[in-house]
Amino acid sequence: MPVAPEALKPWVRAESLSRCSLYWAGVSSTPLRQAEQEWFLEFLLAFIGACKEQGWMPCFFLDVETIERFCQDRFLAESIEVRAFPAYGRTPWGPLPQPIPVEETDAIRKQEKPFLLSNYLKGYVQWFRRFQPDKILPSYFGFGGATVLFVSPDPATAPPLPDFSPGVKKSPLLRDAFAAGDPVEEMRTLLLLKHKSFARLKQAFSKGAEDHTGLKSMPLLIPRLRSQDFFTLEQDALDALFEASPVYLAESPEDRGILIAAIRPIDEVLAALVSATNATLARKKQERKAQ
Repeated sequence: MPVAPEALKPWVRAESLSRCSLYWAGVSSTPLRQAEQEWFLEFLLAFIGACKEQGWMPCFFLDVETIERFCQDRFLAESIEVRAFPAYGRTPWGPLPQPIPVEETDAIRKQEKPFLLSNYLKGYVQWFRRFQPDKILPSYFGFGGATVLFVSPDPATAPPLPDFSPGVKKSPLLRDAFAAGDPVEEMRTLLLLKHKSFARLKQAFSKGAEDHTGLKSMPLLIPRLRSQDFFTLEQDALDALFEASPVYLAESPEDRGILIAAIRPIDEVLAALVSATNATLARKKQERKAQ
């Protein structure tokens, strides 16, 4: 049964796009205003939960430009806790980060040219390997630079991992290790670096930059897509994206909104989550009034 467009609001589906399903929700500003931030956080927590039920692992990436502009102090304080890992992020088919030319370095050293860190950040992202949505999203989503991939399982990168009993976790030998984080979860995220779909994603989105000096040493390259890219991307690149991540979510300042793309229609899922989000926020509003 078709879902009425009103049931999807604030999401709007790109009806003219047939090669995948694309949804857009507009925002009034970047960073998000408080009311929009509250709504999208509630929705995204539910959306991520629904994707995890499908067996997809959410992977959160944030543009380094965004970090430097909006949340640098917080990120520096929390980077170890969130297990930050560098990667490339590329909008088709923009340049990848390049080493600073020697002559430019000399000019900066001689104070003939000012050093502006922001000039050298484009194309870098940080992967928050320890992604706790309820803690990460309120602090890092809404600034225009987030991308979330929902990674399908790859048996080759998911060998049987030990499950430690509560007694073992509290033992003197392992207590400190588990206090700093779950080693099993740490291993699971590290194994994603060998995920076959991530390798194909990197290959597909490095088009035209295959000889880039830093590409071989950077394990991950993730796409930073705008709405127009889903209409114009080569089919091979689109296939590589959805093989790695059947659902793609990203903030897109160019589109003045947030994008969700899926290999198949998810109208019913979105409508149900929108309804649940509206009901939850209405209940919370009533509870605040009653206090």
